[in-house]
Amino acid sequence: MPEPLLAVRSLSIAFPTPAGERLVVRELNLEIREGEFLGLVGESGSGKTSAALAILSYLPRGGRIAGGDILFRGRSLLAMPAEERRRLYGRHIGHVAQDPAGALNPSLKVRRQLEEGVAYHLGLSRQDAHRRALALLDEVHLAGGERILDAYPHMLSGGMQQRLCIAMALACDPQLIILDEPTTGLDAATEMGIFALLRELKARRGLSLLFISHNLAAVRGMADRVAIMYGGRLMETGPTSAVFREPRHRYTELMLNALPKMRGALDGTVEMRWESSSIPGQGCPFRPRCDVAVDACAGATPLEQAGVERVSACVRWRELSALPPPTRGGETDVHRPRRGSDAEPVIAVQDLVHRYDRGPRASRKGESDLSLDHVSFTARSGEVLAIIGESGSGKTTLARCLVGLLHPLGGSIAMQGVDLAKVRRYPLAITRNLQIVFQNIAGSLHPRKRLDEILSRPYRLYERRTPVAAELEGLAHSVGLRSDTLAKLSTRLSGGERQRGALARAFAPRPQVIVLDEAFSALDVSMKMKVRNLLLAKKAEIDATYLLITHDLPLARAMADRVLVLYHGWVCESGPSTLFEGAPYHPYTETLLWSALELEGLAPRALDLRTVSAKATNAAATGCRFQARCPRKLGPICEHQAPPRQSAGPDHVIECHIPVERLVELQRMEWRSEPVLEGIQ
Repeated sequence: MPEPLLAVRSLSIAFPTPAGERLVVRELNLEIREGEFLGLVGESGSGKTSAALAILSYLPRGGRIAGGDILFRGRSLLAMPAEERRRLYGRHIGHVAQDPAGALNPSLKVRRQLEEGVAYHLGLSRQDAHRRALALLDEVHLAGGERILDAYPHMLSGGMQQRLCIAMALACDPQLIILDEPTTGLDAATEMGIFALLRELKARRGLSLLFISHNLAAVRGMADRVAIMYGGRLMETGPTSAVFREPRHRYTELMLNALPKMRGALDGTVEMRWESSSIPGQGCPFRPRCDVAVDACAGATPLEQAGVERVSACVRWRELSALPPPTRGGETDVHRPRRGSDAEPVIAVQDLVHRYDRGPRASRKGESDLSLDHVSFTARSGEVLAIIGESGSGKTTLARCLVGLLHPLGGSIAMQGVDLAKVRRYPLAITRNLQIVFQNIAGSLHPRKRLDEILSRPYRLYERRTPVAAELEGLAHSVGLRSDTLAKLSTRLSGGERQRGALARAFAPRPQVIVLDEAFSALDVSMKMKVRNLLLAKKAEIDATYLLITHDLPLARAMADRVLVLYHGWVCESGPSTLFEGAPYHPYTETLLWSALELEGLAPRALDLRTVSAKATNAAATGCRFQARCPRKLGPICEHQAPPRQSAGPDHVIECHIPVERLVELQRMEWRSEPVLEGIQ
């Protein structure tokens, strides 16, 4: 075998804690070959990001490499002089961070951030750096050129920010790019676009990629090999197809069964047992949660050869295929009764309008500049209303208008007899009953406060008292956080731990309505169903209403009672969550569904909506907003007349010129060619 491009040898990483130094990565061994795509998968807190930051010599303060070595083209990065290592990063090793908004400097224009790297590493002149920046934007399919270069990062959508980060990583022609959760928080269509871009770049440039993710569907479709981590240790590794077909560790098997899917029974997923105790320092770290653990799991668990190019740390890997399959361990009834249309409304939005004044998304001739275009809907007591759509569709703008962080230009938001659209500052009685979990979790948690201080704040604000330790521990355990996380600064929590901490903070005042803005985006697959069941149980306990803003269509299918579909601020469809199961859908909803199924390898071959989705990014100012991208456009009527509202069934409305009966006929005809989708017929 040729020498690997990158080799991680017995790497251990330690961080200080109040109880003493703790190893977050133990004896990790990884290899990445020339032109190879390695997927690194595991739950939040498994050590994936710490390992990546160690490779980049960018561990947070207090972190240190406690053992092992990291080799790049056979040379030790740890022994390399600091100045030489600094020249290596960016030039030969690129990095795409988990949070693109946090990775980009908000005070600098895109031009400066994209050009300075090539000027420093390649010594290009200002004019040559500018030409290269424009070429990089074209390479990552960011249309706009000079307009994008003159923008600030906050003026770009999440997908645009992520493509910009990839362009910056590519700027100096590196051999290796480390991507840390590069599509977290992106919708399925944008995610598919990013993955297609990465495949294209890998083939054209011969790149090696270390792809860190908890998105198993993405890894399955992208990676050549996959490595599974848990508790800072390597559980198994091998060719991706072989690992997904026949896992050699029970943790891998449980993760694969925990993934919510677009097809099949909703109760087909597995909820892993969650233990609030710390991960054991000896033996298999997964054994407290493993349903097939034996006494031998407490002893040494070295990696064993488990097939061709496969290794496993499970002492029972030889007999896994003969063991009973994992069963669903959740207590929540997933077949709960749906809330009917006669349920009492708790928040009603009517003709809500919002506009951003400047930026690359501002209006050009023939394009709408409204971020919310007369949005109307009602959220009913005790229901889960999922709000779906691509990046830039207005979902987060809507959420921020609802909780008073943005002020709409028109319309009304009625709650508890108050029109919140006319209130500049919400009274405490409203804010207690209207909580939000923000999309940018890292920015919403105070960086200098411990988690217990953050969770104590709602009690002090709304109940005028300090909670006892048992209350905070119970709150933390209810969202799957261990007791020892309460004493940590929010900056010392993993992405998933931060997200669960934000959920706990929102639950503390027992609100009537919770806006969940991508509240699952940083959760790994094994925690999604745990938190989903937790949210449903909490909803039943306090009769809460959830506005679930999400890009994750399988999660929306598994959790929502009703669905609202937004396209550039326009509600094109609303109806029960059963609309995911079969025609008719609005053509835009159809493109979202196609992208989600494509991620799972289930999209029909007869219908490829990816090329249609790439035609345009802005909404039309007249006629149907979706006309420029619609795969079923009729002609001038779509360009000049607003589509009518049509009933597609009980509580199901579609705004489209195509008659509902014709939509059903077209969609069933084109989707039925794929046997796996027979349930749609």
